[in-house]
Amino acid sequence: MAAQQLTIIGAHMSTYTRTIRMALNFHGVTYKHIPLFPHTEELKKYTPFGKVPVMLLPGHPKPVLESNVMRVYIDGTYGSALAPSTLEQQMKMTLLISILQDQLFPHVILGVTKVRLFAEKKGTPEAEIVKRLEQPLEKAEKIITYLESLVADTRTQFLCGDQVSWADLYLYPCMDDLFSLPEAEKFKQWAPTLLAWHGHFKANNLAQETISGTVAETRASL
Repeated sequence: MAAQQLTIIGAHMSTYTRTIRMALNFHGVTYKHIPLFPHTEELKKYTPFGKVPVMLLPGHPKPVLESNVMRVYIDGTYGSALAPSTLEQQMKMTLLISILQDQLFPHVILGVTKVRLFAEKKGTPEAEIVKRLEQPLEKAEKIITYLESLVADTRTQFLCGDQVSWADLYLYPCMDDLFSLPEAEKFKQWAPTLLAWHGHFKANNLAQETISGTVAETRASL
């Protein structure tokens, strides 16, 4: 299943797909993007798990799964400029990404964002959606306030040092979507440093080049 050129498979609204696309754009890599949604029949040709993104590499017979593996490939192939220069900042970056993957994504992106979007699509009354999100938001507060505590001493426009890192590329798509929801005022109160960082990063070319089709862009037009 080797591709003729590097190919990224994944929906525009997938936060992990956006992360990998931003990383490739950062390095100036030309790639093909196939915007497939998770768990579709067409996606089954590439992965038995239904998750995106999937990366196809020229000369590589098997699809590359999991964004962490793609991160290793990108750093190893195009250089480690997205890794902070100091050990302390590298540890901070790894912790932020780990919490995002273990806590923020399953409990907040899936538990709040996806629940709201699905309910709205079904025409569920707003009062019922708010009620349904009460417990997920309690969990979200613990996660987001902890993330805020990790970056509260940030004095630059990036999360881990003076330049963009994988921490920015992983966290930005999630926070961009969350700050577009009706619950955004809660998130902003819980995470003022992340809100300020989001405002800076929003103007970055990496964010602008990948916003099309995201939850954040879609909700901005409502």
